[in-house]
Amino acid sequence: MSRVFGGCRVLMAAAKVGTKEVAAAPVAASAAPSKLKGFQQPHPVSPAMKKFLGVPVSSRSEVVKKVWEHIKANQLQPVMTKLYAKRPKGTNPLIWIVAIVCAILAIAVIVTGIVVFAIYVIYHPKMPYIKVAYAHLDQLGYDPSGLLEVRMALKVVAENDNKKAVASVSDATFVLRFHGIDVAVLQTDPFDVAKNSSAELDYLFRSSPIPLDKEGMEAMRVALNRGVVPFDFGGHARTRWRVGIFFSVRFWARISCHLNFLYSNGSAVDLDCSSKSR
Repeated sequence: MSRVFGGCRVLMAAAKVGTKEVAAAPVAASAAPSKLKGFQQPHPVSPAMKKFLGVPVSSRSEVVKKVWEHIKANQLQPVMTKLYAKRPKGTNPLIWIVAIVCAILAIAVIVTGIVVFAIYVIYHPKMPYIKVAYAHLDQLGYDPSGLLEVRMALKVVAENDNKKAVASVSDATFVLRFHGIDVAVLQTDPFDVAKNSSAELDYLFRSSPIPLDKEGMEAMRVALNRGVVPFDFGGHARTRWRVGIFFSVRFWARISCHLNFLYSNGSAVDLDCSSKSR
């Protein structure tokens, strides 16, 4: 019996040895180097590349690696690449400030245009103006020595044709001249002109004796012979056209004209004197 079991142990030991030998064969086979493919596969290179690399055969990845090592070692990167790498990221704050200011100005212009257009549509604005509605030469005193004395009545009217806005008038100053010599300066305090209305300024004045120069004396002699005495009337007034309490437009109303009077009765001839554009 002991011989039988001893034989079995010998057979089983032999089987184990055979199994280890059979299993070891595939491992040894798998340990053999596999064939390279793709970019790792070596290829013959050109003579110039062979001189550069120092080997006749190389893979693509190895060639690229060696080329980049040469570029970096010799600092052959393009200058623009360096500038781009150093360029700061984001937009310069000054550009943002300019853009914001331009945007605000554009919005302000648009809003102002809309407001002006709306006011024009709603109010149909008309500029106030001034005119001489009446003029009369009450007395003309002149002696051969060249002294001139005048007594005159004038009515200046401020017209406001706006139906929905009040006009204010200030700094109204008018000057009456004869041949460039001041005869009278007329002024008035600030006043308002109601909507679609007018305000009358009545002036009745007498000048002090005014000495005329030779040219003025000659002009007066000619005027008396013709029977028509000319005077120059001019001046200005600051007007303001108001819409509510927040919006107003200011401008100057200027007047300049000739006032001609008959020497016989002092009445005005062809009176047409206004600051309104014709």
